[in-house]
Amino acid sequence: MADESSDLVFKWSKENTGRLIKLRSKYDTLFTGQKNTANHGWRVVLEEMELTALVTPLQTKKTKKKWDNLKRKYKDCKYPGSGEGTENGKPTAATWPWFALMDEILGQRPLWKGQSRDKQHSGYHHISNPKADVVKRL
Repeated sequence: MADESSDLVFKWSKENTGRLIKLRSKYDTLFTGQKNTANHGWRVVLEEMELTALVTPLQTKKTKKKWDNLKRKYKDCKYPGSGEGTENGKPTAATWPWFALMDEILGQRPLWKGQSRDKQHSGYHHISNPKADVVKRL
């Protein structure tokens, strides 16, 4: 007889994505960066989402990947490349539905390891110029 949990296919609904973001923030202290702490954190998040059937090593890895993708998209929306407009179809801070929630959580902290809190661009400061984007070394 086949294991029922192996037959489950999980798709991230808008509701579950919003809950994931909020719970990842709530349990931020479980994600210390030390070896194997994140696995425990993702299990706790999935259990609180009442997705206990999905608490498997594979699903925790997929949940981490979902979070990483959300962070990457947030970073792309917050700091779009120079010359990138809305006509290319990429989401922007104004159009991406998760931007406000992610910004509330990540807006004042580093997006990746080694990044200082007060220098989000590794020593570079973005200056808005109507004719061109200018990046100035601090």
